[in-house]
Amino acid sequence: MQHIRIYATRSGNEALLRPTLAELPALLLDTNVNIWVDIEGSTDEQMEMMRDVLHIHPLLIEDAFKAQDTPKIEIHDDYIYFIILGPEEPDPVPHEITLRDLDLFVSERFVVTHHEGNVPAIPHVRQLVERTPALLAQGPAVIAHRAVDHMVDRFMVRMNTLGERVDELELAALRATSATVLETVLEAKHDVLNLGRLVRHQKEVLRTIATGPVPFVPAEVRPFFRDIYDHFVNIADQAEAYRDAISGSLDAYLSMQSHRLNDVMKALTMMSTIMLPLTFITGLYGMNFEFMPGLHHKYGYQVAWLVMLGTATSIFVFFKRRNWW
Repeated sequence: MQHIRIYATRSGNEALLRPTLAELPALLLDTNVNIWVDIEGSTDEQMEMMRDVLHIHPLLIEDAFKAQDTPKIEIHDDYIYFIILGPEEPDPVPHEITLRDLDLFVSERFVVTHHEGNVPAIPHVRQLVERTPALLAQGPAVIAHRAVDHMVDRFMVRMNTLGERVDELELAALRATSATVLETVLEAKHDVLNLGRLVRHQKEVLRTIATGPVPFVPAEVRPFFRDIYDHFVNIADQAEAYRDAISGSLDAYLSMQSHRLNDVMKALTMMSTIMLPLTFITGLYGMNFEFMPGLHHKYGYQVAWLVMLGTATSIFVFFKRRNWW
């Protein structure tokens, strides 16, 4: 069956076995064998194999074969099932964190990983197992740890990249000259809020495994999960800080736009104040009366200009002295 890779090791033998799917049921009955089954994709044949050969509950198979955006953990008699999310590499969308979910079923003697698309942790762990088969011989929980550890490490790298993006948004918000910056800030805020929700759930899943006791995660492996949990606490703190920074960027943008609007309204108000007496003068002498002071004076037009210029200058000087302009 395509997109199913099976690795196995037998106690007392350092050789890495690559059994076929037909050989898997017999290996599951052998108490001296540790098995890793990696499943990529979602087909009916794969679902049947998980149900009939690995005896995983159909509802959990259904959960595993659906795209998930919320980490979780479920503990059953024969295995534990948990979902971990990590960044896809390379990014389908530049400068954004695109997440992929990894489903893990861990029992006493087998670990099953299921994923769609590019989950870099799987090729990484596969290379480790092919190079050092003793890693699988240490137990299924060790394989699960290595996969989760790689996903969290890559998560930390991407969070640093996100931090650079947040810093750029803060500067862009202060220098914004168009409404496109507001759209960018709001999109970033939406992304960070979703990331914060995911991080909270994932932190709880890792805390459950790290602090235990959780079946099928031996006491000697639990400290390694505790180390992952500590790293993810830092990621959660970063996500919280980014959320506050994005909110600060939004506030800064709105404040700057309000300040610019105030400047515009101030300028318009000053211009209107200066023009008001000039409009009064021109309106007064625009009335259709024959006998008005200075109406037939030889230099009446020039005098009117001097009066208006003097009035405008006086108002302008008054505003400057008050620092209103």
